[in-house]
Amino acid sequence: MSPGSTRATAALAGALLLLALCAASDAAETPPPQETSPLARLASAADAMPDDPALQWALARAYAQAERFEEAAAAYADFRARWPERRPDALRAHGDALRGAGRPEQALPLLAEAVAKRPDDALAHLYLGLTQLALGQAEAADASLASAATLAPELAETAALLRGTAALRDGRDRHGEAVLRDLLDTSDFDAPEGGVARRVAGAVLARHTQRERPRIVLFAHGGIEHDSNVTLDAGLDLPGLPTDQADWVGVFGGGISAEAWRGERTQLSLGYRYDRSAHFELSAFDLEGHQAWARAGLQLGSRLWLRVDGRGYTSRLDDDRYLDLWSASPALWITLGDRAGSLRLFGLFEQQSYHDPPILTSLERDGIRYGGGVEHLVSMPVLGDRGWFSWGGRFVRTDTEGERDFFGLGPAFDGDRYELRLRAALPLVFGFRLEASAVGARESYDHRNVVDFLTDDAIGDPTPSRRRDTVFELRTALVRPIGRHVDLEFAVRATYRSSNVDVYDYDRRVAGVYLRVHGP
Repeated sequence: MSPGSTRATAALAGALLLLALCAASDAAETPPPQETSPLARLASAADAMPDDPALQWALARAYAQAERFEEAAAAYADFRARWPERRPDALRAHGDALRGAGRPEQALPLLAEAVAKRPDDALAHLYLGLTQLALGQAEAADASLASAATLAPELAETAALLRGTAALRDGRDRHGEAVLRDLLDTSDFDAPEGGVARRVAGAVLARHTQRERPRIVLFAHGGIEHDSNVTLDAGLDLPGLPTDQADWVGVFGGGISAEAWRGERTQLSLGYRYDRSAHFELSAFDLEGHQAWARAGLQLGSRLWLRVDGRGYTSRLDDDRYLDLWSASPALWITLGDRAGSLRLFGLFEQQSYHDPPILTSLERDGIRYGGGVEHLVSMPVLGDRGWFSWGGRFVRTDTEGERDFFGLGPAFDGDRYELRLRAALPLVFGFRLEASAVGARESYDHRNVVDFLTDDAIGDPTPSRRRDTVFELRTALVRPIGRHVDLEFAVRATYRSSNVDVYDYDRRVAGVYLRVHGP
């Protein structure tokens, strides 16, 4: 609170206290007054003390806050006439009241004078821009709103939304689209991490460019990476396990997405993606994947959005069929507010089928996974327009088709996973963006593990352990756009798995550089 506001509040409190004491002294002689509103009581107090500038200023502000702009404008005009040098912001407040009263032609000279006298007053620039918009002076308003955003970063999103929508309405499409796109991550129009102004800007821009925006988008990627542990080797000297671990890997792929339908409250998109990895030495681990997906969305209200993702995936390992997978994931997005961000409640159902038959019935991996979780996402405007942070967790249950083997041991992969996840994106200098995530998980398996039975001291353990794993997964990436549709990415990811069944205990680090192309 500013010193002027503090003094006004103190004066108002003193006046109200004096009135209360007077009323108390007369209580025995006069009946209790009829109940009135706080604004009416404040007006009565101001009438009783017409020479108190703090009280008169408080009354003018109260009228403005109650949106009684005509009375506010009159009160501000009277204040300026009687105490012209008392409040430096009186000129700006008077002009804004006139604007609110629907008299922008009278507000304009006052606000222009306020900007001239106090060029560092961000609110004066903002109100001047709004007045200029009301008068149809779109280009002048654009400059005023841009100045407001520069002087007060907390006004940047609002100012950009006003500038962009005004330019589109005025027929300056290129400028309006450029301003609104500055509020968005152009590589993902559905990103939930933006503030309210950015979400509105996305909706305005999408609607405006719906005829021109391509309904079909192509994307591709390619890169090279070094994998420290391709085989997920735990470092045990056991027969049949590979001794080589690290290798260089070339990765590439691409795909297509299509917006099949977009209505006022519904949307449907379809897509396909191809991925391929080619190892320099360990070619038996070359992987090829094909993925198709569908995404349907339904807006349930101003703060609720339902989305369902369906996915089908098939892969080949060393040119042999390896895994088929089908999944469905419903999610409910809840907008909590500009500062509070949004909440995502989601579920998961997945069926997976491996083509290689298991050595033992207890090692069968075919089955289903299901669960759900929650994630809270908040924007961080203090760190930049595209800065955001999220935290959350999920639970996943795995039930396989495995059966007890002839050792009497149950399915090795049935169990629960409890997971905590942190994610963040921060804009950096020179156009770089930092993306980071961290996952911590605990996996508890239901049955005594046949792998522990077969590998303990290489002779078998009559009382094998139930498998318990602790997993940490970290990923950081530096992303730098090098064109409208091209990004250069440097990424490092690491996995640290600690298991009481030694074969499953491993560390892995992958570092790579990638080129990603996205666009029509």
